[in-house]
Amino acid sequence: MLLCIGFGPPSRTRHKLDQDDLSFFFVIDPPALLIDGIVLASTLRASFERAEIIAYCPEPRRAMLPPYVAEFMASVGVSIRFMPRAPFQPHYKQGNKIVAACQPRETRHSIFLDTDTAIARPFDLGLIARDGQVSVVPEGALTWGKKQANWTPIYAMFGMEPPDERVVLARKAVKSLPYFNAGVVGFPTGSDFARLWMDTALAIDANKAVQQRRPWLDQIALPVAIARAGLTANVMDSALNLSMKRDLDKPWKAAAGARLDQTDALILHYHHPRYLKGTRYAGLVDAALRRFTSFDSLADLTREPHAREARARQVLREFARLKATERTPEENARFNELRAQKDAIKAEDANPARFLALQPASILRGGAN
Repeated sequence: MLLCIGFGPPSRTRHKLDQDDLSFFFVIDPPALLIDGIVLASTLRASFERAEIIAYCPEPRRAMLPPYVAEFMASVGVSIRFMPRAPFQPHYKQGNKIVAACQPRETRHSIFLDTDTAIARPFDLGLIARDGQVSVVPEGALTWGKKQANWTPIYAMFGMEPPDERVVLARKAVKSLPYFNAGVVGFPTGSDFARLWMDTALAIDANKAVQQRRPWLDQIALPVAIARAGLTANVMDSALNLSMKRDLDKPWKAAAGARLDQTDALILHYHHPRYLKGTRYAGLVDAALRRFTSFDSLADLTREPHAREARARQVLREFARLKATERTPEENARFNELRAQKDAIKAEDANPARFLALQPASILRGGAN
């Protein structure tokens, strides 16, 4: 039996859609993704005043959710909903997005966004929400499936052959079997897509014959789930999921930054705040944060968390270096100090009381500090 992914009309075809017709949703996973969630929620609400926005949090992380995050989300009209832990064994953090996709929503369309994304400006929602289609952007490069024949046994697991269609990858500009970035995924809420995305991912994960299925499991399962759901792929322009990741340590590759500024991006997949710095989009994110928080910029919002991360990295690097060497008595004393610091850092991430004690009381302008 030959089943294939159909390709819809060009994504620039206009299909007017009201904000009330869809839900944007993303994942927070305390202590992770909290700052990213604030950036995304701010830029979403700045661009779409009426759209439903949902932040899903795994139920086991409820105790780690800081009150300031709950206060901020409520202030911008974002609903925090708790969901089951992802059923992957061992834990697969990308599985949280699939669990979130499977949760019930009342709107006609659902738009999943990776938490490290930001909205650059308002856009026609018909670009990303289509009846009978799953809206996706091709992956930048073949992170998995460099040998296209690797897809044949994947489709065969579900009684299908690989499709005839090809997509052009977003960065490498080479043709590939359908392979999409799972950072932006729009789908009809009432379809079987989300359920089959989970079913497909679990089946592939259990198949030990599939090599290197993690961390790309969500993306491997994505085109197969679209086909299994009887939907077609609305292959969107990269402006709807613009990857900003680039080599900042090589100035001679500065053209990559210039290319980003020349792109009329709508959704920025920035990966880390350092990739926004110096681009024309940085000011857009800063403006949204000034509007909804007490911070004047992304640099202000991330200063203290990044300082803590830098201190932790320094402790772990020095600890690892001393652990691997013969130590003098002075070095051994320092090693023991570092061990205690390392244990304290781990405790901050594992112990809700210690973690919450480090968090601000509020990030709203005029709120408690």
